[in-house]
Amino acid sequence: VEKMFVHLQGFINPDHNPFDELIITSEFEASNLEISILKNGINERVPFPYLDGEGIWQKSTLNYEINGVLWDGSIQSNFVINVPNGLAGSFSGTINSETKLEGLNLSSVKLSLLDDWMPITGIAKGSIKLQGQIGEATSILKKYGQLYISDFSLDSGTPISLSHTKLNIQQNTPQQTLARIQIENIMFDQILIKAIDANLKILPEKFLLTNGRLNPSNGIILFSGNYHT
Repeated sequence: VEKMFVHLQGFINPDHNPFDELIITSEFEASNLEISILKNGINERVPFPYLDGEGIWQKSTLNYEINGVLWDGSIQSNFVINVPNGLAGSFSGTINSETKLEGLNLSSVKLSLLDDWMPITGIAKGSIKLQGQIGEATSILKKYGQLYISDFSLDSGTPISLSHTKLNIQQNTPQQTLARIQIENIMFDQILIKAIDANLKILPEKFLLTNGRLNPSNGIILFSGNYHT
């Protein structure tokens, strides 16, 4: 972290909640930051060449904005966290956040889990929203996401390229995730598929695929099925 400051102002009232009138503002700036992610026993590192953020804590609510560089593109995250008794040590409350991704160069992604499916080209953008309760064992976060990828191709044994991909994800409970995927102009080893779209329901014990539609050069193929984990 290259720069960071915290500023406090206000007064403490011992007759009421002593932190009601306390205002805290902060900023930070960092370069060449790496975040470690442990996935399937493998420690992956995600680089952030630059990050900065600023926010304010006032009347039990934290408003914060973070901007940065990720995979030659940009990331922006805004979140509002309300914890009525936060300064007293309780982190029960609510969160409302949105993270936006723009212009991510997928050829810059270097993850060992993708060794056999390393992207050669592709530009991605999207957003992720979180809403709900935090700080309790029964807290439920609702998650919504959209991802768009254009001009995507893979470094694999068989040439694969996709013109446009759109993915929508919605999770209202930890036990169920709903997704819809739409892909246009798939080239698989010189075979053209005009479009694929399908709905996906992800449950702890299985995946359900419904309303699948595949458009090869001639005709339409409808498909559905399930996979037990």
